[in-house]
Amino acid sequence: MTSNDLNKLIDNAESQVKQQELNTGPVRRRFSGDIIKDIAAVAILLVAGVTMINSSTSSSTAPPPADEVEDDIVTLLQQAKDQVDSNTVNGQLPPVLPSAALAAIVSYQVSGSGYNLTTELHGVRVTMDASGKMTKSHNPR
Repeated sequence: MTSNDLNKLIDNAESQVKQQELNTGPVRRRFSGDIIKDIAAVAILLVAGVTMINSSTSSSTAPPPADEVEDDIVTLLQQAKDQVDSNTVNGQLPPVLPSAALAAIVSYQVSGSGYNLTTELHGVRVTMDASGKMTKSHNPR
C-alpha cells in the first residue's frame, strides 16, 4: 500500500462521514476523553500505515507475525468499542462509528440493540461484539 493509497483511503473515509452527516445530521459527540482516544487511534493508524508502506517497498520484508497483527487489531477494536459505548445515548447506538479515523479500517454494523466491529489485516480477521466477545481467524495469504 502506497502513501497515495492511504491518502485515498483517508479521503474516502472523510467523504463518507460527511455524506452520512448530510443524510442523518451531525453525530452528537461527548468530548470526555474522546479527543485522546481519537489521537491514539490516529497514532495507531499512522504506525500501521508506515508499516504497510515499508513492507510494500521492501520485497524482502515478511508480513508481521499474526499474533502481533492480532494484538494491534484487538487494540483498534477496543478503541472503536469505547467510542461506540461512550456515544450511546439512552440505549440509542450511534448510526456510524464516531471516529472517522477508526471508521476507515473498522467495520461497524448495528444489529438490534447490539453491534459488531470487524477488522482484517494481513490475513488476520477479528470481530468484537457489544459485550467485548471476540471471534478471531487467521487466513495466511
